[in-house]
Order: sequence, then structure tokens, then C-alpha cells
Amino acid sequence: MSLCGASPGRTTPVRWCPTTSAFYEIVEWRGGQYLGKDTAKAFVAAQNDPWDSQVDTALAVAGAFFTSLVVWFRRRLFHRNAQLNALKKIHEIYRVF
Repeated sequence: MSLCGASPGRTTPVRWCPTTSAFYEIVEWRGGQYLGKDTAKAFVAAQNDPWDSQVDTALAVAGAFFTSLVVWFRRRLFHRNAQLNALKKIHEIYRVF
């Protein structure tokens, strides 16, 4: 299955990062429940941010998306350079121009 014309391998990091981030936040939440109200409250108060899990997940998605773009640009640039080098070799061999 492709997403907006991209192969599934290219979108895997963007799909896995929020999944693992959300899984970690759920484990963290359940751990806070296991420790008890006072300890969990102290832990959440130490972070001082009620939107911590959402921000963490959003940053994970943004990082995955940015990294995927960097990899895509590098691959595109490398592919373009490889094509240009191949054309130069063909021109040298056959002296086309």
C-alpha cells in the first residue's frame, strides 16, 4: 500500500515513531498508576507540563518526518549525481558531443 505515492518503506519511520512514542507514554502512565497517587503526582509535577505526552509524541513525529525528508533529498541528490556521472562516461566513451 502506498501513501501519497511513497513506498511503504519510506513512510515506515513516520508510522513507527508515533507508535513507539505513544506506547512509551502508556507504559509511563501505567507505571505512575502502579507506584501510587503521591509518587505519580510528584513525577508529573516534576515535569510541570500536563501536555507532556502529546508534546513528546508530536516531537517524535516531527523528527521522523524531518529525517525522512533529509534521507529523501540525499537519495535524490545521489541518484541525480549518479545519472550525471553515467552520462559523462558515455560522452567520454563515444565522444557524442
